[in-house]
Amino acid sequence: MEIIQYIKKIKKIIDKQIETDNYEQALVSAKVLSDIYYDYNQIYSDSALEQALLKIKMKVLTEESYLTDKKCVFFYDGFGLDLRGWAASYVRALTNLGYYVLYGCPEAAKGKIPHIISELDNSNSKIIYFNNSLGKIDKAKKIDSIFKSYKPSAAFFYTTPSDVSAAIAFSNNNSTTRFQVDLTDHAFWIGLNAFDYTIECRKMGASLALYERGINERQILKLDCAPYIILDKLEEPYPFDIYNCKYVFTGGALYKTLGDKDLLYYKTISYILDNFRDVKFLYAGNGDDSEIQKLIKKYPERVFYINERADFFEIIKNSLLYINSYPMFGGLMMRYAALACKVPITLKHDHDADGILIDQENLGIEFENYQDYLKEIYKLLSDEKYREQQENRVQNAVISEKAFAENIDLMIKEQKTKYSFDKIEKVDTSRFREEYKNRYNHLKLYETIAKKENISMLKYFPKEFIYVLYLKIKEKVFR
Repeated sequence: MEIIQYIKKIKKIIDKQIETDNYEQALVSAKVLSDIYYDYNQIYSDSALEQALLKIKMKVLTEESYLTDKKCVFFYDGFGLDLRGWAASYVRALTNLGYYVLYGCPEAAKGKIPHIISELDNSNSKIIYFNNSLGKIDKAKKIDSIFKSYKPSAAFFYTTPSDVSAAIAFSNNNSTTRFQVDLTDHAFWIGLNAFDYTIECRKMGASLALYERGINERQILKLDCAPYIILDKLEEPYPFDIYNCKYVFTGGALYKTLGDKDLLYYKTISYILDNFRDVKFLYAGNGDDSEIQKLIKKYPERVFYINERADFFEIIKNSLLYINSYPMFGGLMMRYAALACKVPITLKHDHDADGILIDQENLGIEFENYQDYLKEIYKLLSDEKYREQQENRVQNAVISEKAFAENIDLMIKEQKTKYSFDKIEKVDTSRFREEYKNRYNHLKLYETIAKKENISMLKYFPKEFIYVLYLKIKEKVFR
């Protein structure tokens, strides 16, 4: 069965379950479909799926108008990650502004988000955990009850691309001004009815919001995020002496370095290591490390791969150069590199990374031609004075914590920011989507469907569940 046939089948399942009042199963199916859309990444919204969620909302939740508490803000975090993403930055800004923050996150995050908890504790705000065993409807009802109990003046919708429970709960509460923090601006996500305004930080996100997701231009607010800086020095050792060794660095999910047939990111690292024998390479991240392992084998004691860790800013700060990932860039890491006064050298992939840094087009950090890109890397690594000159150019290219907080306050009170997209032009993402399509396969599809949390889909997709179970048993036996 072709992938498009799977999509059609799941859509029929959703419609049938709504017709028979089986709303829990309909939401499970909607989540599976959203996950497929996200991984396949060929469309950015599905109006029929959004309408299905509205139908379910009307059946399982009760609408209610209320007067809001101007000092209360609800920040819903569907990820529950401490320093990865933007949650810590938003929580710090909101608490520093004096708001009473209701912070909601998965129970699985308990004990794993110390910096977010610290910000909340300092302001006497409240954390609400969502039990992992809650059904989709029960979770939606719990989120809905937070709105009705606390009556926040503003709520931030910051979550995974397939969070159907939060999507219907947020869509049910329009007495509160709702803002979506669009962390996943490059791919499909569910919840077009869950917000009044979407916060976009770059031209591509604004373009897709307007032209692909059909969001009204007046609902699109521009605001970049001030990275959450900590100066943790963990007792866990580094793989080499980062204070006395020369090295280049990249951080983030490894899938961002895969997908182009020429593997240009890895060719770039080889180029650096071949031309600068005293330079090491360090990657901090997670995912498919097959290409990294080839580099480790080719350059023993010069290539190092570690998991993500809280003190990565210390690693960036002591590096010679930040090598941006390719074909997908690392937007947050670009910001951290600039804050650390390190050049985030970037090989352009269409317009994907446009507008991440302030005055980015004039910083001299992006290159369309691969040979020009390599020449710039060579110059940065061989000419210390030139490197310092370029580092000075990027040090003010990130929004400050103060400006970030001031604009969040302005958003809550007046639904605007001090920034704007002069003109939102349509961005062509055909090559970008084609790379996603080429990476996607039936195994990925099967694994998306046949998750433990989706066990109710077994009756519709028995073959897929059996195959994934077989692979897990096989892996366990051979391990």
